[in-house]
Amino acid sequence: MDDTKDIKIKKKKLVKKDRYVNERKEILQKIYNMLNVNETNKMFYAFVLDQEDIQNKIDELIEDICKYFTTSKWPSLRICSISNCKYIGIVRSIFKEMDISYKVAGYKYKKEDGSFMSTTIYLL
Repeated sequence: MDDTKDIKIKKKKLVKKDRYVNERKEILQKIYNMLNVNETNKMFYAFVLDQEDIQNKIDELIEDICKYFTTSKWPSLRICSISNCKYIGIVRSIFKEMDISYKVAGYKYKKEDGSFMSTTIYLL
């Protein structure tokens, strides 16, 4: 009598985080470039995402973002239609998936005409 048993080996499914490492880094770098974030400037203002050219660039990346990130639970892609809410949500979700920590603070920004506006600053 043969006592050998069939052992089933479960293959672990690669998640997008492990499968698309380079593509995700490339998208993150594009986001950094849009927000002018680099080694010396590790911050950006939320009002930057109100600019139409920045929004258009992010819209062009949406297809790749959905392909390389787990976006099924991102409310910014599903239900949010307010412009700044949508784009800041996408950026924050990418930061979260890439394990990038940041701090948020209120900030009074001085415009070129000398007036002030309240905004949010993101410190990476």
